[in-house]
Amino acid sequence: MITRFFKEYIMPNWCSNHLCVSGDATQVTDLATKTVRPDPKRLGERLFDFNGILSMPEALSQPLPPCSSDELRWVQLDENMRMPQIESLISKDLYGSLKNKLSPTFVWTELKVSEVNHRLKAFPELQDETGLKLEAAALIAHNIECYGSPDW
Repeated sequence: MITRFFKEYIMPNWCSNHLCVSGDATQVTDLATKTVRPDPKRLGERLFDFNGILSMPEALSQPLPPCSSDELRWVQLDENMRMPQIESLISKDLYGSLKNKLSPTFVWTELKVSEVNHRLKAFPELQDETGLKLEAAALIAHNIECYGSPDW
């Protein structure tokens, strides 16, 4: 049984927590071996490290590039959807920007999300011009889907 007594209501990485662990002596010792380690910031102090139970995924430790809610919505769209179908799913600004840049080259009403993605990947400057950074948005969407959060 693990009981937590919190000093703070909010738990950012810098707050202190008090844990009381009880149970089979072998299991408690094993847990302590995996999770209690010296505190590198306070000589002689020890800390509880949840990474000993379940390590933080590497993807969550990477610095995240900026990403707008539009970009996040974009990478979650069905790639078979055509542009008129997504008009209400993204902001008017992004929709207008994409239409302005791509309609001279493509039949806008037939253009699919997958084709826009292909074009954006082939021409990175188009990502800058439209404000749609696919790689950053895909990374953040992946972290949210897999871990429930964009970062640690």
